[in-house]
Amino acid sequence: MLDINLCPRRNWQPASRTTILGGMNCTAFHGNFMTCMTLIVLGTTDIIGTAQAVDFQRDVRPIWLTHCTECHGADAATRVSDLRLDTGNITDLTLSSGDAAVAGPNANDSELYQRITSSDPDYRMPPPDHGPRLSPADQRTLRLWIEEGAPMSAHWAYQPPLRSSLPKVLDRDWPRNPIDHFVLAKLEAGELPPSPQSDRRTLIRRLSFDLRGLPPSPSEVSQFVQDSRPDAYRKLVERYLASPQYGERMAQEWLDAARYADTTGHAADMPRTMWLYRDWVINAFNSNMSFDRFSIDQIAGDLINRQQGEASVPPSNEYEILENPTTSRLIATGFHRNSMQALGNNPRKEEYRIKGIVDRMDTTGRVWLGITVGCAECHDHKYDPLTTREYYELFAIFNNVPHYGTTFEVHGPRIKVLNAKQRQTLNNFDQLVADLQRRKTAEDAEETGQLDAELKATQKARDDFLKACPTAQVMDELETPRDTFIHVRGNFEAPGEQVHPNLPTIVGNPEGIGAPNRLDFAHALFDRTNPLTARVAVNRFWAHFFGAGIVNTVDDFGVRGALPTHPSLLDWLAIEFIEAKWDIKHLHRLIVTSSVYQQSSQQTDHLAKIDPDNLHLARGPRFRLAAEQIRDSGLLISGLMVNHLGGPSVFPYQPKGVGEYRDATAGEWKNDSGKNAYRRGIYTFWQRMSPYPAMTSFDAPSRERSCTQRSRTNTPLQALTQLNDPAVAELSEMFSKRIMAAGKSFRARLDAAFMLALSRPPTTAEADRFEKFFLQHTPARDNDAKQTQPTENVNGAESRAWMLIAQILLNLDETITKE
Repeated sequence: MLDINLCPRRNWQPASRTTILGGMNCTAFHGNFMTCMTLIVLGTTDIIGTAQAVDFQRDVRPIWLTHCTECHGADAATRVSDLRLDTGNITDLTLSSGDAAVAGPNANDSELYQRITSSDPDYRMPPPDHGPRLSPADQRTLRLWIEEGAPMSAHWAYQPPLRSSLPKVLDRDWPRNPIDHFVLAKLEAGELPPSPQSDRRTLIRRLSFDLRGLPPSPSEVSQFVQDSRPDAYRKLVERYLASPQYGERMAQEWLDAARYADTTGHAADMPRTMWLYRDWVINAFNSNMSFDRFSIDQIAGDLINRQQGEASVPPSNEYEILENPTTSRLIATGFHRNSMQALGNNPRKEEYRIKGIVDRMDTTGRVWLGITVGCAECHDHKYDPLTTREYYELFAIFNNVPHYGTTFEVHGPRIKVLNAKQRQTLNNFDQLVADLQRRKTAEDAEETGQLDAELKATQKARDDFLKACPTAQVMDELETPRDTFIHVRGNFEAPGEQVHPNLPTIVGNPEGIGAPNRLDFAHALFDRTNPLTARVAVNRFWAHFFGAGIVNTVDDFGVRGALPTHPSLLDWLAIEFIEAKWDIKHLHRLIVTSSVYQQSSQQTDHLAKIDPDNLHLARGPRFRLAAEQIRDSGLLISGLMVNHLGGPSVFPYQPKGVGEYRDATAGEWKNDSGKNAYRRGIYTFWQRMSPYPAMTSFDAPSRERSCTQRSRTNTPLQALTQLNDPAVAELSEMFSKRIMAAGKSFRARLDAAFMLALSRPPTTAEADRFEKFFLQHTPARDNDAKQTQPTENVNGAESRAWMLIAQILLNLDETITKE
């Protein structure tokens, strides 16, 4: 058995904040009260005080959500009293008895306080049959709040972000940009010093993983370590931002959110061409498309074309179109064509059409608004300002996408996309068909039969060629909109009142549009009055670099979501993003050049005790790489990676029998050979009902639904995958050959191996342990490993030993972790 701990974990820390907090996953998230309690202990305001006043959002609202709003909240179906605790000012509320709910400044004079502290079961709130009485701590919180005048405020996320002035800090040398002022002010208030800057080897490795998804090459590391220029790091940042691999790395998380996959999902799970959309996303990030255009094109690119008088998608199965801006916007709308599509011999076509719209609305809410839109499908949202009527008015906006075909041929709008060469070939076919038709009309009757056969063969060749050209799944709008009704309790077969397209209050309708469409909705998302879109976007980008967002619940900014750890920083970043014209690379550059980002990730005993989840950001980020980056790192380290941008999805090796119980309609996975076997993970064919097993072992989602943040688990299966997967064994073999070609002596080879895998040379202790391991596995060589010119390997023992060392290095915690 291999000892995979030859190089012990350095400065071990928890893999991520989300692991400690119970594992953020990609399902609907309600009420992370552990996070709330942690934030209360650590302080959620920007400057931690020793004696804070009671804060309504932080301290009071969680109590109401837990004990009160079911009967006194937004949902009319569960409300049992006219007393509402979710709206208005509580000091203005009057009970049915005529008494004021809150009458300060003495809490004992307020009926609300009398009720929560009463021992009379007929008078107590909440009643015994609705739950336990409030804890003494909760009672004390409400008493102090009442005595302070019971101040209330609207939920923070629904208030417009404000760019506050930079906080004053004592250490004026540490901040490199405005981000650092906000973080350092909180650290100083909590008497926590920031961590030292990471060493250069760690820093380039961290930056390379974050901006390219790949480890740096040994030559890149050496060059950066030796570069003493003061702007060396900034030049490195610019080089990585300009790298084609930047788009591949950034696209990965967006494809999770877009639930991108190469199959339709559900039982049939039939292959469906979607890779053109994936490539559009990669190219959009590489070209630094502004986030507003990036988003609007995906939500309503087809309607932009109509607005500009460009070609729209006709109601036919195929549509030939050239590569141009019109086509690009259509391909972008594949975002909402990524929804799963049920196929088969069943009569439930309309039901699954409705499910597709529900999925599009849920995804839109998560990705751009950070709210759980789906909670209003059956009833008014119990916590956030979204009624069922508003839900179906928004539903009406998404309810006009054509739906064609039957049984296994059900599909939405789609187009054929031809490049210049393909267009020329198609034009040649069309010219030949036209010539044959002219000849046919001019020839005698006896030659017509021969021309007919030739014309038929040419037409078939043309059709076969066009069929082989890539297809893009796109959005389109019916000329006559469908009628939309409220679905009573979410049942589409129980239609209620008819509704018409409208923008929900939570989004706003700044232009006062009477019958908004998808394009109007998309523009409203980016109106300056919208308080959510910019915050949600910068928070998700922050999570990319730090492992968790400033708001830990990245897809839920609602009342039940987590509070921001640095609210003023979040608002500053949101305004900065807007005023920089939604420039994504500008935001990323700002983050990675901050002192906060460049800190050492080393965990100290002091930090482990008072801030184990790094909520204060007193150290740098450290967490395990995503599944694709683990595969990509192995490919690059072994020398096998084929770094080709874009193209159809590929089928790397996976064991026989994976997915064997799926329906035959899902097709057969045929392992690619040659270059396609060694493409980056982002290009792997994504089967929803049977995802690539090595990736699911490392928490890649199935993408049946939108995933805005992956879980991050640590399981024995992951180590076993790295040790026993035949694909990884091949990487180890090729890595070992690369090691052996790097030098003649044992130490030269070991140094090369460490630089390739870990971007650093081995320590003396590590070198000694590996040498001992090497000698144990080369008995015929004895001590030849120490020789400057070692003899040829005996019976492959040396090659086998280096392969084992390569396997160990690929499986080290340090190799698959961003430090």
